[in-house]
Amino acid sequence: REYVADSDAAGAIGSGEPLARALEKISRGNERASESAVDEQVNALCIFGEERGLARLFATHPPMEKRIEKLRS
Repeated sequence: REYVADSDAAGAIGSGEPLARALEKISRGNERASESAVDEQVNALCIFGEERGLARLFATHPPMEKRIEKLRS
């Protein structure tokens, strides 16, 4: 669903580049936030986190890097 939404949004604005840049900005913010001390109970509510191993099975969104790559292709 995320890929379709990204594609539709890119088509509506004429390019995927602005969306790719926005996702990169969100990703950088998430990296800084994940480096800070976040309570484990609150961490479950955040969109950042590890996307490896078992966690990937329960992810609600595809990895940011793949979304950015598809937007730019």
